Amino acid sequence: MNTLVRALAGIVMAASLTPLLAEEAALRIQDPWIREAPPTAEALAAYMKIQNTGQGLRILTGASSPLFGHVMLHGTRIQNDMAQMFHLDEIRIPPVETVVFEPGGNHFMLMRPQKALVAGDAVPLELEFKEGRPIPLMVEVRKGAEDSHEHRHH
Repeated sequence: MNTLVRALAGIVMAASLTPLLAEEAALRIQDPWIREAPPTAEALAAYMKIQNTGQGLRILTGASSPLFGHVMLHGTRIQNDMAQMFHLDEIRIPPVETVVFEPGGNHFMLMRPQKALVAGDAVPLELEFKEGRPIPLMVEVRKGAEDSHEHRHH
């Protein structure tokens, strides 16, 4: 009887995780990169595209990396002809849409690097969502926007 109860509990648990796993698989991370900065820089920026191919809203709440003291979500707005960055608590990624993180727009602010990074380095970064598990990825360090595979607006 105990074996049957354990087996049924395992089946119920697996069935309850299936929607979460399907939603995690519905996110596509494209072209993640970090702009190379001078070795003494206290902050760097990471960019990418996050595509939600699923049917449910996904809410990005943060990110982390063992190579940085802190990672924040930031946006950029132009006010009085000057670009100003601001903190974002979350970024909503609606179903079947793509959110772009790019220079002059939304980006990941990578604070207090643990070491100097140069073009070609790979940085581990985990994206954190309101529901579901963190999504780990490796992010390439590049010399600048001209090295990105995406067209950038300045």
